[in-house]
Amino acid sequence: MAETLTALFLPLWLLLFPVMWFGMIWLIAKMGSWQTLAKVYGIEKYPARPRQNGGLQTILLNRSRYKNSVTVAFDEDGIYLHPIIFFRFKHDLLYIPWEDITVHPKSASRSLFGFDFTRRLTFAKVPDVRVVFMRRLIEKFERYRDVKMMDD
Repeated sequence: MAETLTALFLPLWLLLFPVMWFGMIWLIAKMGSWQTLAKVYGIEKYPARPRQNGGLQTILLNRSRYKNSVTVAFDEDGIYLHPIIFFRFKHDLLYIPWEDITVHPKSASRSLFGFDFTRRLTFAKVPDVRVVFMRRLIEKFERYRDVKMMDD
């Protein structure tokens, strides 16, 4: 009996693990509003023009936290967001134009012991979706664009 269970474990695990993985990734995309953003800002592939790489970033997207798993790139027209390959199921490449982005003041962002490490962003076409970026990434955007985006 124990040998039969052991023999069944591996095939069942190989079948169930991918189903659970893709189910969880879908749920994260749905709950975090990535799919809502993709309906408005989704694109098929990166454009051919050059862009700056913001690297892997941690972002909060409504109720979902993407810890060091979202690639952020940007150019003169906007920002691109795309999860690492393990999380791409139901997570389309996003392109958000700068004119659609609002960076909210420090008082609307999270702080830790009085230090403000993050800034909350909202987007013109989907105002109910909130994204939280690290402050240093917003500063990188500011240096690249030579435009002040934060209140301080």
